[in-house]
Amino acid sequence: MPDFGALGTLIALAVLTEATVQIFFKDTPSPISTYISSLDDEKSQTVLRRLSAIIGVVYAFNMGVDVFTILGYQSNLPYVGKIASGLIASRGSNYIHDSLGNLINKNREPII
Repeated sequence: MPDFGALGTLIALAVLTEATVQIFFKDTPSPISTYISSLDDEKSQTVLRRLSAIIGVVYAFNMGVDVFTILGYQSNLPYVGKIASGLIASRGSNYIHDSLGNLINKNREPII
């Protein structure tokens, strides 16, 4: 059974990662945000996703969040779970919400 307290930590990590990218690379005028806004939409989204991935992985390592441990799996390479946690967090809280919704609804029987 998943550790729901730790799942909350993963969700908090996702929100923190999303907020960091929003504040430092979208909302605040800086050389990086100016550069990103000068790109076309596809390239700016790619740059933001990569920055978000880096930030998410750094936060996951710093906080010791390991998605495989949260889900009850053991790994011979513990840093892989932290990298995966950071990448999941980098997709943001909306992605986490959708994924958890799919996981919870997967076990429910159809109404019709």
